[in-house]
Amino acid sequence: MRWHHRAAPCRRLCGGVYRLSFSTVALQTRGHKEALRFTKQTNKQTMKIDKKYKLESACSIDPDRAMIMHPWIPSQEGLRGYAVATDGRMLAVVPIECAETEIGYRVHAKALKEARKCGGKKTESAWVGLAPNETTAPDNSVYALPPMGGRWLPDVTQVIPDKTRPCVFSISLDASLLMKLAEALGNVKVRLEFCDDKSAILVYPSEDNEAFGALMPLRKN
Repeated sequence: MRWHHRAAPCRRLCGGVYRLSFSTVALQTRGHKEALRFTKQTNKQTMKIDKKYKLESACSIDPDRAMIMHPWIPSQEGLRGYAVATDGRMLAVVPIECAETEIGYRVHAKALKEARKCGGKKTESAWVGLAPNETTAPDNSVYALPPMGGRWLPDVTQVIPDKTRPCVFSISLDASLLMKLAEALGNVKVRLEFCDDKSAILVYPSEDNEAFGALMPLRKN
């Protein structure tokens, strides 16, 4: 399991002398040690994930679809080293660090939320302890996962488009602006029309034939 530390910032003192501030590095190192200690004491795997990822936002909230109410680590070839979340209509796939990715662990959504709180904003990553039927947060809180009821986790590789397919063009959008525009048009469901990768994108409410808007794509560096 690899753990990366951010470079420690320098603080300038009188006379041009610099002193290293190890607060950030110390917090990251402490998280590393806590994860290793957890693995040694419980013989359970740990998963490390960047705090910017909020996988639970893409999970289902339907109790009848308990198998996708929490993220999981897929075992399919091509998705090793990733965690995924889906509600059946959208799919989020983010990189993680985990010593073992073949079992297909589920990760409780609340445990991920609690893990992001540990270390505050000075730490860039969080970790959780993994087990087949539960997830452990860094504060040792244990979150039981709902039974699968004889069902299997979906094979998300079947819905991921082939990355080698020809691409006509690609654009980058500010998702927050698209959401604001959709609200301005009175409908969160919209239809997008593209001309090319530089022109404004026409935005139409899916249930309105008169209102419309336009959104500029982000500039490419």
